[in-house]
Amino acid sequence: RRDTGAAVALGVALAAPGGEDPVVGFFPSDQMAASARGFRAALRKAVALARRGRSIVTIGIKPSFPSTAYGYIEPNTGRFVEKPSAARARSLISKGFLWNAGMFIARASVFRAAFASLAPDLLQLCVRPPRTAVALRRAYEALPRISFDYAVMERHPSVEVVAGDFGWDDVGGYAAFDRHFPRDKAGNVALGSVRSLDSSSCIAVAKDARISLLGTSGLVVVAAGGEVLVADKSRVGDLKRLLS
Repeated sequence: RRDTGAAVALGVALAAPGGEDPVVGFFPSDQMAASARGFRAALRKAVALARRGRSIVTIGIKPSFPSTAYGYIEPNTGRFVEKPSAARARSLISKGFLWNAGMFIARASVFRAAFASLAPDLLQLCVRPPRTAVALRRAYEALPRISFDYAVMERHPSVEVVAGDFGWDDVGGYAAFDRHFPRDKAGNVALGSVRSLDSSSCIAVAKDARISLLGTSGLVVVAAGGEVLVADKSRVGDLKRLLS
């Protein structure tokens, strides 16, 4: 819950204790690769680059539409552009920018050096993590909540990009439900106890209460954990902003 900066720092410490220097990779758990062969091919290129250099390597995804929910990265320079407007996204795609999927590969020593120079608040966790679960929880609560992209990648002097085209999809948000769950004749995705009348293109997820849709369109409605979310489908990319 401290975002990916802390997760990467702790991961480096656990994967490379005692100053070891293997190539370490970090991959979001809420993504999908339709082609395992294509993913492995991109990963082999990334590991080879990381092994011989002092760069942090990221796998950029060829955009399929001008998304405003993803960050973009320029393959030749490693320059990041975070969540642009639709018009700018179209411009970036025309210039060859790729989606930043948040995959990072580098030698452990490169990660340590990056934390030392760019995110010193996370360095201790990277070099000498707490040894018990209680101590780790206490340490995590005191850490800054920041993503690895903001903490390191946007300011790191040496970033290399491997283009990946392997059927990538971000399945960590409600927008993915339209792509991976069956829809009724009106284009609704309904999971759990859901009834609808004259409603279209909605996503309804009922975990602990019945959801009834009447004359609605383009909504995401979720009932879970004693809470209810009602959002315009076009705004689900801003869910983190709402919850923060």
